[in-house]
Amino acid sequence: MKKKVAYLIGTGAIQASLDYEKYTEKILMKNIKDMMFREIYKQNIKELKPVINQLGGKGADVEHLISLYSQAGYDKIAKSLKQLFFEVLTKVISNVDSKSENGVFVPKLLLTLFDMYNIKEFNEKLVGILTINYEDLIERALAETFGAINYGFKIKQNKTKFKYQQKLPPIIKIHGSFNWENSYPINVSDELVKNNDSEQILWLPPSITKDRSRYPFNKAWGISHEILECDILRVIGCSLNRNDWHLISLLYITQQISQNKRYIIELINFDIECKKIIKDYDYLSFESIFNSAEFKKYFKNKYDQVNEKNIMIYLDDEGGNVFEIWLKSTIGTILPKDIHTDKNYVYKFYNDLWE
Repeated sequence: MKKKVAYLIGTGAIQASLDYEKYTEKILMKNIKDMMFREIYKQNIKELKPVINQLGGKGADVEHLISLYSQAGYDKIAKSLKQLFFEVLTKVISNVDSKSENGVFVPKLLLTLFDMYNIKEFNEKLVGILTINYEDLIERALAETFGAINYGFKIKQNKTKFKYQQKLPPIIKIHGSFNWENSYPINVSDELVKNNDSEQILWLPPSITKDRSRYPFNKAWGISHEILECDILRVIGCSLNRNDWHLISLLYITQQISQNKRYIIELINFDIECKKIIKDYDYLSFESIFNSAEFKKYFKNKYDQVNEKNIMIYLDDEGGNVFEIWLKSTIGTILPKDIHTDKNYVYKFYNDLWE
């Protein structure tokens, strides 16, 4: 019987995809924070001048600042920070799209990941994707690979950007999406981003406290519980920091308290990040990519002795793209090199045949 596998995909996976395809844009929160800092000066945003010093600090946290100003009653500043976060992040994606074929960036690493589940010989079954990302790059890869997507709830079929098919493994956007219109059923459209108005979007903006009590966030939370009735949850490029405590709570409830069989949480991240997560949440059960049999076997073919130093040297040589190398190790040790699918993304990736 195939193992049931779910994924929690963060912005680190998107950054790895951008790096793999030689884009210079940065999408991690620390980069977005720095861009917000510069935009306040560039646009001369007067209502955000009071936060310029806090935002410019090395350890500044956008979510903390939004929460602090909101709770202190400075709603105008909190609202402006949310809008600026939205503008900066959508601008990054727009820049990437403008450099891409047909004006739309579809991450090849994600195409490869999802295409593995089109291979009959693969001993895993994809049961769902969880993400706290706001952009729609994961959906683009899903739609390109499977022909449609499934958000897990009703959308306006006649207007939607993506074809919709309920039979597909759902992608659950826990914090909403930049292309979700605040309507029922939800309208999925890029016009929301073009209009540059975050108030019309159905999302939970960066903040320490995120209200999941309203639709569709309450339903997304319930579906997330169902998805985590899996054998393996792979976390790719998600730091699991304490700003998303509700996410940590979800993992604890479903892995440690639920009466169902405990699933394994596999961390696909840099060694230092894996160790930090394991240390910070010692009440959860994790497995690091660096302890993976496939990962070690892949390196054994390249080195006489396999140890942490060998792996880190190789990662440095390859530009440190853990997501890319994990895919190579998985495909190279489990699947035949000449494996083909309708889309052939796995074959192109493993044999370096992308155009």
